[in-house]
Amino acid sequence: MHHPEKIKEITIINDFGGEDKMKRLSYLIYIICLMVLISGCGKATNAGEDKDTLVIATNPSFNGFPEILEFIKPKLKEEGIDLKIEYVNDIIQPNELVHDKSVDANAFQHIPYMEAYNKQHGTNLVAAIKVLAWPSGLYSKRYKDIKDVPDGATISIPQDPSNNGRALDFLAKHGFIKLKEGVGLQATKKDIIENKRNFKIIELDQGMSAKSLDDVDLAFILGGYQTAVGLHLKDALLAEDSSSEFIGVITTRPDNQNDEKIQKLKKVLHTPEVKKFIEETFHGDIIPVFE
Repeated sequence: MHHPEKIKEITIINDFGGEDKMKRLSYLIYIICLMVLISGCGKATNAGEDKDTLVIATNPSFNGFPEILEFIKPKLKEEGIDLKIEYVNDIIQPNELVHDKSVDANAFQHIPYMEAYNKQHGTNLVAAIKVLAWPSGLYSKRYKDIKDVPDGATISIPQDPSNNGRALDFLAKHGFIKLKEGVGLQATKKDIIENKRNFKIIELDQGMSAKSLDDVDLAFILGGYQTAVGLHLKDALLAEDSSSEFIGVITTRPDNQNDEKIQKLKKVLHTPEVKKFIEETFHGDIIPVFE
């Protein structure tokens, strides 16, 4: 037999228990939202506001800068600077991070690329410290001598504007093609006015040039990428020399280039110890551009 009074009493207790749970849940959600908001505010802080920390973005695919930055960490520590390295896997984010002040500087690009990026994106990033050069060259798995390359051969080159012009200018200087007068490093395929040997020029993402060696006769590979496929500058059929304009730099913003942390970074980078480290570590694939 049922007892309505007891059922009613139990129902009321359960209702209050449910309401209490809802209150606790609402309070928990509020706390979580507050923590997320606080966390978000922390991330919005500019990197440069910490006087003892220098944050530099780099790309692990670019031989040279990541290794050098790791090498100088303890040396910067002696100067009172805690170096933090932020790794990204493309060639756009490092500049975006500098521009929006998420990092103090980046270390991955050469000057013409930086200038092309500024022009394309309306930014005004600056080269604060010259560090190294990655001589690029023409590589092949099919031919041992440039004289053996036949008419109609396929040649892969990078497609990004600065390195595209660099590769075409290189090909023109070595007689593969002829370009419109004066275009120089600004050249595009549209500027080719003579290709007597009917070379087929294929444009690829710069990181794919080395990987294309199995499918093309020649590949213009940017310095630093060839080691990813087990090659070195000495393996190139033709290569740039040390007078190349494509010098790798530490990039920052105009308002930051004279900052004390950047100046201490320059002091540490431009030392005989770092020069020796580059020469002994990279065996000529990467060249220091300071004394």
